[in-house]
Amino acid sequence: MTPNTRRRGLITMLVCTGIAWALHAGTGVPFDRGLVYAQAHGLTAWFILDAVHHRIWPEDQRGAHGFLSWRTLATLVPALVLSFVVGTLIGDVYSGHTTLNTSFSRWAPSLLFNSVLLIGVAGLFYAQAVRNQRRLALEGLQRHAAQTQLQMLQTQLEPHMLFNTLANLRVLIGVSPPDAQHMLDQLNDYLRASLASSQTPTHPLSHEVQRLKDYLGLMSWRMGDRLRCEFDIAPHLMGVAVPSMILQPLVENAIRHGLEPCTKGGTLTISAHLHGGEMQLSVADDGAGCPEGFQPPDTPAVLPRVDSEPAAARHAGGFGLRATRERLALAHGPQARMSVQATHPGTRVTLTWPMPGPQAGSTP
Repeated sequence: MTPNTRRRGLITMLVCTGIAWALHAGTGVPFDRGLVYAQAHGLTAWFILDAVHHRIWPEDQRGAHGFLSWRTLATLVPALVLSFVVGTLIGDVYSGHTTLNTSFSRWAPSLLFNSVLLIGVAGLFYAQAVRNQRRLALEGLQRHAAQTQLQMLQTQLEPHMLFNTLANLRVLIGVSPPDAQHMLDQLNDYLRASLASSQTPTHPLSHEVQRLKDYLGLMSWRMGDRLRCEFDIAPHLMGVAVPSMILQPLVENAIRHGLEPCTKGGTLTISAHLHGGEMQLSVADDGAGCPEGFQPPDTPAVLPRVDSEPAAARHAGGFGLRATRERLALAHGPQARMSVQATHPGTRVTLTWPMPGPQAGSTP
């Protein structure tokens, strides 16, 4: 029995209890007798409409025009008859006398009560179906928005890298053809991984790391020994699902704004740890650091529009930080957060979100 089925059954019982109390207060019918009759009628209707009907036709929630489907409407008639007969028989057994063989005027009110109750139960199921469909539609729109944003992020990040890579490749072709061929192979691997990442909202952390290694391999052709990379990731975390390209804009920002401006370059450190039941991904550099006046955000809320951000914030990340924050909140909800910390020298950006169940251990 699903949680929705149990919830609707509980609501039906509460409504029937209220009806029994109203009958007791208004007509003097003993509460226990009214309760048995009401519960027998209501739960029989619930069982027919929910436990039977929705198991036979689980997809049958609403018709084409947004009202109850024809099969649901057709089920109301036998549900009305059966709930009246079965409910009355159960109530008669409890009360010790039969009411089915009495005149129509005696059991007509019970039939009317049963009809109203059945319509109420059917309306309850209909309202639940409407809420479920709206929720599913909203989730579908959110997934589509996340996929669109991922593709937009890719179009924002790749041109800058491609232009520099092709310029370096042009020089290498004339100077060192073997190095040019090796660089072309790295570019091919990077673009293939990028295409795969853009088609799925999440992938294992190992895929994210491999894509970053391909990217950093291309960047090392331009920066040489000025770019030093370290990965601090426990092997058992490589299978954890993370949003696709979630670290790419952070790595690009660290290189462009932190390491490239420094004559001696610096070290880029990418780490992943479990701490207190939370997954923590961080990208740190020991380069130029945040611009003066930049206020590092530490909140799960969505960043404001680019044109409303201060110049320092735009310089420190702009679209990349905003897209990362939005995708993190969409994937892991309000408990996910992104923090930007000045480490003097350099900057550390950390993404944190809660891990479910057995994965929520800790790593050193």
